[in-house]
Amino acid sequence: YQGGRIWWTSATGAAAMTSFVLTKYAEFGGPDVLGFPTGARLEGLSDGGWVQRFQKGAIVDSASTSTTCVWGYRWTMWTASGRETGPLKWPVALVENLPGGAWIQRFQKGATVSGPTTGRAIVHNYAWAAWVALGREGGVLGLPRGDRQVVARGYTQAFERGGLWGLTDKPAWGVWGPVLDAWLAAGGPTGSYGVPVAHVEESGGSATGRFVGGAIPVCPTPGT
Repeated sequence: YQGGRIWWTSATGAAAMTSFVLTKYAEFGGPDVLGFPTGARLEGLSDGGWVQRFQKGAIVDSASTSTTCVWGYRWTMWTASGRETGPLKWPVALVENLPGGAWIQRFQKGATVSGPTTGRAIVHNYAWAAWVALGREGGVLGLPRGDRQVVARGYTQAFERGGLWGLTDKPAWGVWGPVLDAWLAAGGPTGSYGVPVAHVEESGGSATGRFVGGAIPVCPTPGT
């Protein structure tokens, strides 16, 4: 047709795609990546967005983002979290391959992430902002080991080399290394020090963690 194509398979039935979506479908890998379309484009979503579903994912767009696709595990994770109405909102980039076999796909409010030894996880909102500020996967925390967990009065998210903690609807702060060991030995967030109020500060081999109940300074062992 002049404005697009109707695609049919015995597994998916008939589905119409506009010329624009057809172009993006080919650009994003076509049937090899997304499979075949499973229905017409769904319009009128949040932020003027739309979604066209395929067997393995979707092509999506909104007024605040550019056209991209979400497929495979990332589609499953985004859908399970509420898709565009969930904590991640709309995707802002295609999946990016990271060193060591890891990957990340960024969204307006966070990302879906996976590593070969850490599994798949969603990082969003304050935890996402803190992880980015600390260098993301190349920083002190490394990759996430799971989704954010709600705990008494707040939340936490575990990473390869530490974790993030925050009070409900408040910024997250990173704790790692010897400070993390000392803090957990003292009871962690439910102990006398309570939750962190800043990221661990490191200088000249020493480190200091600042918490609601006080500071934990850690100095290098003499002779090391």
